[in-house]
Amino acid sequence: MAWKKRIEKWRPFVSWECKDIPPDLVLAVIRNESNGVAGLPAGVASKSKDYLPTASGGEHYVDRAYGLMQTVPATVLGYNQHEQSKPNFDPVTLATWEDISGTDERAARIQIRAGCYYLALANHLIHKAHPDAAPAASLSEAKPDQIRIVLTAYAVGAGATIKKLDQLKAEGKAATFSNLAASFPNWGGKSNRPIYYANKVSGYYEENKTGSYTGSKPGGLLARIGGKNGTGFVILPIIAGLAFAYWRKP
Repeated sequence: MAWKKRIEKWRPFVSWECKDIPPDLVLAVIRNESNGVAGLPAGVASKSKDYLPTASGGEHYVDRAYGLMQTVPATVLGYNQHEQSKPNFDPVTLATWEDISGTDERAARIQIRAGCYYLALANHLIHKAHPDAAPAASLSEAKPDQIRIVLTAYAVGAGATIKKLDQLKAEGKAATFSNLAASFPNWGGKSNRPIYYANKVSGYYEENKTGSYTGSKPGGLLARIGGKNGTGFVILPIIAGLAFAYWRKP
């Protein structure tokens, strides 16, 4: 199968912005989260609520996920913190309220960049905490089981996922996606079922991926935008407080 045009149209942005993540995996997230609609607001409020900076220097209160990859305020603020930690920090790379809710090219690229930031961070945190569950340091090298675990983390947060993997280990069970599904069938309740989410998105990925991943363009995940060239460095610090408090949906 092939992606519909409204999803495939984002491939160039994904290939540029998302370093070491298979582009079709990102497109699968976009397919599930927004069906390719830039700036799309979630239909319901999330547990993550905060003020995001505006382009004019003010703040805007946000109580739900927005954009192509449905990033919540905690993710956007974490992305901004990540950008500010870079030695070559350029304020133009920061995400504003207008970026997360916008529909133009800059907004779409920021939405993809912030979503990929969290996918990469989730994989990094799980890889460090449970290398048995996530042996690949990069999602470009991850096998299907690891991808499903990371997608679970994208749904409910890396911290929540790591706690469940800790429980499996304490019970003498292998840290696998199938064991997560079997041991926690009611995880998330009716409104936020991470196992269902991971299966659904990974299904989109497997059905529509166009081939093996060969790497992203120079600059990758955190390439500069707004007329700048892609020369940024990828520095992925562990923002443990954010990750362990992070919940994407109610």
